[in-house]
Amino acid sequence: MQQQTNPRNPYSMENKSKLLQYLRESSIELDFNQQEAWMRERLELEIQSQVFKSMVSELLQEEIRKSRTISQILDSLYLLKYSLQRIYGWVSEEEFGGKVGKEEILEDELDVLFLEMRSVYQFASVVESRIAKREEIRTKEKMEMDERIMSLIEDNRDIDGLLRVAMLEKMNLERTLNKLKRSGEQKRVAILQIAERGLQKVGFGFMMSSVAEEPPVDSANIDSGQSEDEVVSVAATFEKMMKNLRLEIANLRRSLEESRLENEHLQSFSGEQAQKIAENMLYIEHLEERLNTLVHNIDELMLEVTKAEEDATRWKQACELEVEAGRTAIEERDREVALLKEELSRTKMALDASNNKMQLKERLASTAMAALEAAEISRRLADSRSAGLRERIEELTKQLEEDVDQGKKEKDRGRRRLRHECWPWRVLRFTPAVSSRPGNLNRMRRLPEMEALLHFM
Repeated sequence: MQQQTNPRNPYSMENKSKLLQYLRESSIELDFNQQEAWMRERLELEIQSQVFKSMVSELLQEEIRKSRTISQILDSLYLLKYSLQRIYGWVSEEEFGGKVGKEEILEDELDVLFLEMRSVYQFASVVESRIAKREEIRTKEKMEMDERIMSLIEDNRDIDGLLRVAMLEKMNLERTLNKLKRSGEQKRVAILQIAERGLQKVGFGFMMSSVAEEPPVDSANIDSGQSEDEVVSVAATFEKMMKNLRLEIANLRRSLEESRLENEHLQSFSGEQAQKIAENMLYIEHLEERLNTLVHNIDELMLEVTKAEEDATRWKQACELEVEAGRTAIEERDREVALLKEELSRTKMALDASNNKMQLKERLASTAMAALEAAEISRRLADSRSAGLRERIEELTKQLEEDVDQGKKEKDRGRRRLRHECWPWRVLRFTPAVSSRPGNLNRMRRLPEMEALLHFM
């Protein structure tokens, strides 16, 4: 019975300790895996939040860069508008009634840019129309001046020819004056008719009308001296008229040169302005294309920002849900850990009690083993003593038998002769009982501890 109960109890306690250790390790491993998964998810969420923050900062920097570019474009448009206003002032004498400069700033810079580009385009079209009208007026004035100059040149040629004819006629008249002193009136009329023909060709017919309106003078009263004075006065008037015509022709030529230079200057200026307007239009088209790309990029970036915000809110909600789930899981695990700790404490108490029992049983077993060893030693001693006593008894029985035989012989010799000899009858009575039943000796020699141990077992 002792050999069956002792191995069975340590095996059950070992199973309990293994089970507790397995439960402890499994709970620790489960908590560690959950904490590791939660930390991994938290790290991923932090990385994604950092990525979203970097994306938002890049989008803000791009927005700032775009706003700076739009402001630079607006400044260039304002400068272009001022230059177009100056061109309009040079071309036209009227003042421009439109607004030039930085208007009221709207909330959206793109609307301001569109409005400014539209106003610059309209103002450029107005300036272009003014330049075209100015060019048409200059061409008409130039054509009129050319026609007037040509007519004046032709008149000058005609006047020169008439003056030459008049001088030749004057010379002929001077030659014939000496012959024709009789009729002074005829001379005067002839001279005036010649002058009238020349002046009528030029356009000076008023002189003859004024002369014709004068009252007729008696031909008899006119003498040769007066006719000569009249011829000199006519020549002087012709010379004065020629001088005035030359001065007028010189003034016309000077004005023609000035208008030609001004026209050339205006043509070059209009060409430069047209080239600048074309360049500005190209630049405006380039800015419109760039603006369209920027608007498209801004729309895409706004969509990305909205998507990122939606993702961030979704991830935030997911993180909050995960945090709540983690908190609930941690609370559950805390409760399970508390239960496991209570179970572990109870198991420890049971284990301590079982260990105490095992120690007591081990002490009892060691005491029993010591008692058994002592009993074995005592049994061996008793066996050795019983063997010695048997040998002694055998020897005594042999002596007794010998003494009996000798006594019989001596009795036969003399019956009255007695011999006193010590014979251990009591020992002989006790020793057979002891030697015949050794189990009783062992039972009598058992220790009280042995009996208590056997009773306990």
